[in-house]
Amino acid sequence: MDKPTIVTTSTTVSRTVSSVELDGEGAALVERLENARKQISVYEAEKDEVTKALKERIGDADAASVNGVTRVVVQHVDSSNIDRKMLSELVAPEIVAKITKPNPYSYLKTLKA
Repeated sequence: MDKPTIVTTSTTVSRTVSSVELDGEGAALVERLENARKQISVYEAEKDEVTKALKERIGDADAASVNGVTRVVVQHVDSSNIDRKMLSELVAPEIVAKITKPNPYSYLKTLKA
């Protein structure tokens, strides 16, 4: 029995990056952004913890009240996602290209000093 042939393919993408030197005020903005992201992480963790605790208290009910006033309502949502990898395997590439919409966006990524 012949050994299988292994083919390795790699692609290198190069991109020109433009950069600007920030002054003291710009550096302060970077610090504020990093601190805000850290605070968001802390608040997200707290939100998750509180949500879990409330869900445990609410149980199977659809709502919860405090002093007779409804304060929390359980929202039931049905959502679905498309497995893009499987779609690409099952459908011709030109059809995938027609039904796939690009969604480009930009965001700021802070780097360690």
